[in-house]
Amino acid sequence: MDERRIQTQVEARMGCSINGTIQLTMGQRLFRPSSFTPAPLKNPPISSGMTDVLNTLKAILLKPSARDRYAIVPDLFRRIRYLLRVYYNARMTGRKPAEFKYCDVEDIYDVGLKLHRIGLTLQLTPSRLRALWASAPDLDKFLFDEDFDIGEFRIQSQKLKDAVNADPEAEPSEKSTVSEYVYKAGDGLCAYQMAYMIGDLLVAWIIIDPFTEVEKRRSDRALQVLVKYSASPLHRSTLGDPLTDAMTPIYTNQKYLVRFGLPALFDDWVASIGNHTFCKDAVETLPKVAWEHQTPESLVGIMRALISKLRHDGESLATTPVFARIIHEIYSLRARALRARIHNLRQLYPLLLPVPKTLS
Repeated sequence: MDERRIQTQVEARMGCSINGTIQLTMGQRLFRPSSFTPAPLKNPPISSGMTDVLNTLKAILLKPSARDRYAIVPDLFRRIRYLLRVYYNARMTGRKPAEFKYCDVEDIYDVGLKLHRIGLTLQLTPSRLRALWASAPDLDKFLFDEDFDIGEFRIQSQKLKDAVNADPEAEPSEKSTVSEYVYKAGDGLCAYQMAYMIGDLLVAWIIIDPFTEVEKRRSDRALQVLVKYSASPLHRSTLGDPLTDAMTPIYTNQKYLVRFGLPALFDDWVASIGNHTFCKDAVETLPKVAWEHQTPESLVGIMRALISKLRHDGESLATTPVFARIIHEIYSLRARALRARIHNLRQLYPLLLPVPKTLS
């Protein structure tokens, strides 16, 4: 695939992301007004600063002729992640450390989009992705073993929120205090900015056909990590629409969707906001085979997500065809599981356990 065609596809995929970032920027400025700005951007940019690192990544990964520099990419990714943490810690605490001078970008909200463009380009050029991993195997650790830098503010706010929600005797003043803390934690967008690119790379290893056993294992690991992020309330509230947007190729292809796992899909369906309809479309068009591989544990996850969706959308959801189908599939699976269990018991105790006629 030629470079121009790749970039055309990248720009087409980035449409929702750009609109979402514009909405985020407007929301932050309207409802979270702040005079806090990144460090001044010099000409040329400061070495190893945000702009310098982003420019270096662009020069290496958006052009097919820079493979001799692939080995430094993992450290560049980590540098961006670290500088985002420096910036957002300073923004939330009001204290700028000496390293803040490296947080030099014109618009902090553009960082995630620039990383997204890199991630999509790698996803759409499997040969470049494979060459990058061959030259920088440390990317396995970065992508699969190093979690998002969610930040202590968000972690603690989620713990407080869970504790208050689980306490039926929580005072209104306690709920109000926790709400204020959660609101403040919402200013920490370090992981949010990285979510596009991380999601793009995870999805890339899921959707490309593996050439080797190593790539097959990498695909399985990518799927496991993506399901973990999608099913975790902390990750879902932190990563938001960027992760959902990055997962568009999974939601629009039933082959990948079946592998992804229904509880994670349903959690995404509940959590996704904005103009994303991919989750809704995926839920409404699930193939029969996707339901046949569910376990009792996964059905509990689906039911939990469905209850959350009912609370969010209201009782009108219960009158929709998609709700009726979900309930039908769940109870059909439970009935089949019960029949199988009774059959197994009859093999052990044929005289003691006749099969009920409704299940025979």
